[in-house]
Amino acid sequence: MGLIDNVEAPRNDIETVAYDLLVSKLFRPLDVVSREDLGVFPNVTAKKNYIIEQFIKEWRQFVGPDIYPAARLIFPNRDRRLYFIRDLNLARIIIKILQIPKKSSDHDKLLHYKEHYHQFRQLNRYGQKQLRSLPLIISHIVAERRDPSYVVKPSITISKINEVLDKLSQPESTNVKAQVEILKPVVNQLTIEEVRWFFMVILKQSILGRFEVVFFKMWHPDAPRLYNVCSSLPKVLWLLHDPEYRLNEEQLKVQPMYPFPPQLSQKLSISYSALCANMNHDFIVEEKMDGDRMILHMEDKKFKFFSRRIRDYSLLYGTNLQIGSLTKYLGDAFHPKVRSIILDGEMVAWDFKRNVILPFGTLKSAAIQEAVRQFTTTDIFAMQSSYPLFFIFDILHLNGKDLTEYALADRKSLLHQLINPVPHKFEILSYRRCKDPDDIQNAIKEVISDRNEGIMVKNAASRYHVATRHNCWIKVKPEYLEEFGENVDLAVIGIIPGIKNAYMCGLRDYNDNGCFRSFCTVGNGFSSYEYSQIQRITEGKWHNFQKDPPSSHLLKFGTRKPVSWIDPKDSVVLEIKARSIDNNHTETYSVGTTLHNLYCRSIRKDKSYDECLTLDEYLELKQKYASTTNKEQTVARKRKRLLDSFEQQFKKSKLRKRDVKTALFKDYVFLVASDSFLPHSNTRLTKEQIKQQVQQHGGGITLNPYVTHTHETVVLISDRLTPKCQQYVSKNLTVLRYKWIADSIEQGRPIPVEPSHVLDSRDAAVLGAAQTRVDAYGDSYILPVCEPIETYLGTLHAPSPPSRQRLAALKRDFESDLSAHGVPAPLSFLFDNIAFLIVALGLDHWAISGLTTKIKTYMGTTTTDLFGCSFVVVPSFIADDMRLRDKLLEEVGACSRRLSEHVNFSDGQSSRIPRIVSETFVDVSIAHGELPDAQDYLFR
Repeated sequence: MGLIDNVEAPRNDIETVAYDLLVSKLFRPLDVVSREDLGVFPNVTAKKNYIIEQFIKEWRQFVGPDIYPAARLIFPNRDRRLYFIRDLNLARIIIKILQIPKKSSDHDKLLHYKEHYHQFRQLNRYGQKQLRSLPLIISHIVAERRDPSYVVKPSITISKINEVLDKLSQPESTNVKAQVEILKPVVNQLTIEEVRWFFMVILKQSILGRFEVVFFKMWHPDAPRLYNVCSSLPKVLWLLHDPEYRLNEEQLKVQPMYPFPPQLSQKLSISYSALCANMNHDFIVEEKMDGDRMILHMEDKKFKFFSRRIRDYSLLYGTNLQIGSLTKYLGDAFHPKVRSIILDGEMVAWDFKRNVILPFGTLKSAAIQEAVRQFTTTDIFAMQSSYPLFFIFDILHLNGKDLTEYALADRKSLLHQLINPVPHKFEILSYRRCKDPDDIQNAIKEVISDRNEGIMVKNAASRYHVATRHNCWIKVKPEYLEEFGENVDLAVIGIIPGIKNAYMCGLRDYNDNGCFRSFCTVGNGFSSYEYSQIQRITEGKWHNFQKDPPSSHLLKFGTRKPVSWIDPKDSVVLEIKARSIDNNHTETYSVGTTLHNLYCRSIRKDKSYDECLTLDEYLELKQKYASTTNKEQTVARKRKRLLDSFEQQFKKSKLRKRDVKTALFKDYVFLVASDSFLPHSNTRLTKEQIKQQVQQHGGGITLNPYVTHTHETVVLISDRLTPKCQQYVSKNLTVLRYKWIADSIEQGRPIPVEPSHVLDSRDAAVLGAAQTRVDAYGDSYILPVCEPIETYLGTLHAPSPPSRQRLAALKRDFESDLSAHGVPAPLSFLFDNIAFLIVALGLDHWAISGLTTKIKTYMGTTTTDLFGCSFVVVPSFIADDMRLRDKLLEEVGACSRRLSEHVNFSDGQSSRIPRIVSETFVDVSIAHGELPDAQDYLFR
């Protein structure tokens, strides 16, 4: 890049700057800013902006124009040095430096600080920061173990810190012994506060958080844009050391060998017709690949590969034409006149034995990261049946010329003139020029037939928007059953600690001054590493809900409150997959509706809180879902609404005045705790109906069994031993079944209690008296032993069991009540109302029977109706048997074609179809207690 290739560092007036300057003037002031100590500033953001501005002003005034030495410590996450030290490695290093004995409390605290974090989770939000942050734990332990007479004054310099970190980043410093030798002298020279920030730098934790962009802007107005197109901290800060010097537009273009974030797409939120109109009926449709987004740079036959998050994968894929898992095949892939080029594309894994594209994440994972970290051979695919395949879909630079301002159609056309495809190694992604909704529908049908992820719809006349998510690129996926549409990105606004932390997410309501309303709670899908990431990102930013409730202008919650809340600006964004939308009103969350069966796919570090789903967008999505969901799968039901207080509960429990038929229960007051069934019948009586029946026979109703009733006896009625009933029993109250009421009405008098009437009791007197009223065979001395003949005749024509719809309604009601109280649905409900079609290939095998049993154990059903199932499942033993491979592909292909042929489109949206998944999907669902994203378990 001509502009910054040879940029040199400006000279400072002062060469020796104390590390304490960063700590005392920047790190500490930013860390202690709170809403309670704003002074003259209107909010936290304004005060932090001022602190950053003052620091930069003083640096320029007293130190000089070169801030890069300090910036390497201010932006440890953007610094290119690698220290090969993670938190557990750092804990072991500190143990050796301080000579901490095994089995001591400090030894345990360091090695198992994450376990302590969850073990003492209730303390995490009450000022016990040492339970949340390893650097804080280290600084605390160092302080306790230092000799009180040994006073350390701030003396170590920024240049000394950088010198130590340079040594730590050398390949020969990757073992613990070398790291201890490097770090031990430094730790002894650092103050306790400096220790904390020093180890945050080593762990490459972001210190400024979302204020990193603010720092760049304060340094120079062009710094954020220049950093976006080159990602080089020293080049940006050195070139723009003079705030009066400005760059022109041409100088802010992408250039070879300098990484930059690519353009990202938006989700489809409108109809196909509206989409076509927005793109002036001239757009390009191409397949959405299931791989890793990658930008390829080539200059003078040297290569660089950067991911969407600016990670360098050049060591893996190759840096030249001689060696590399991909580049060694590219000797003739470019036109001879191509000297430099930047290509945007998708890196996938091609399985040459099965001739299919694999989910690339399953191939990369730890093996690739280890290959990069250890600087081992670049061709880790040589001994595998799969290798990288790069699909090119855009060109951004050619021979010194920036192409981002050119129309997409022209850039696509240029690709075919410059690239010589290498089959299954280096190919141009096929596309077609389209103009109307029919083209999108046909493309969706092809995606379904080929079992692919989806399509990209791109404006043919659009320019390339670096580091931006733009609506000229729209991703469109088929509508699948068991989903309400796209996965959604939500901002975390609260936490409910537990064995597995649950995070409450919200939607921004721009009709209410932009406040966030609580929407749902997710606790599944998180790995230990993701819990740690969320902990690190949000550390020190939580507020206890009881002691420090949020302003209603910022956050609004329903009846369910989190233990701690967080400002969305300081929080994280989660990509959430949900099985369904709750279309009924609920007071549990402020939004009024929620999502069911949530699963976190990932933490979206590339998104900020203001890019998440908004309330208006959700309502549009909800309306679309309600109109496109298969009605047979949705059971209409009336949700029981929670009551806000005991007083409201009492008021709403009052019944209309009834005509009293008898005075049978005039001396009794009843507390009805559950629905019941009529004896010898499947007829269900609700609590309301039981109360009405009691009142019609002169009885009273109460909601508090402990209230003294002068002349009346309190009777607790329930056919289910609910947690509340268990509390009553533990306090020596007796819970009777509804059968006592029915038998008393039949006999015309309140009958003595018998064992068949007692649901539960600890009162020995009641139980003893009841037992005396039956004989040795349990037959009553009072009630008739034989039922009337009409009862037996009735059993011959007994009413049919509750319908599937009724059962589903009852289950949904039960789940809703549990959800409203923060209790997850029973695991046995996992596959409730979900039908699976098992691809058995006509085989009668024990493994198929086992899969069927697994599905039915969790309330799922199996079917042979392709259009009546939610998932098509391929058993593992069939998928792994290469002898059955051809027959299996033929069967699955036939299913895909049938689905594509019968897919219907209404209002620009496709009808919902089942996913074709591997048996692993069923196993993972059972392991997590929720349905994960089926996209991750598609059959290949």
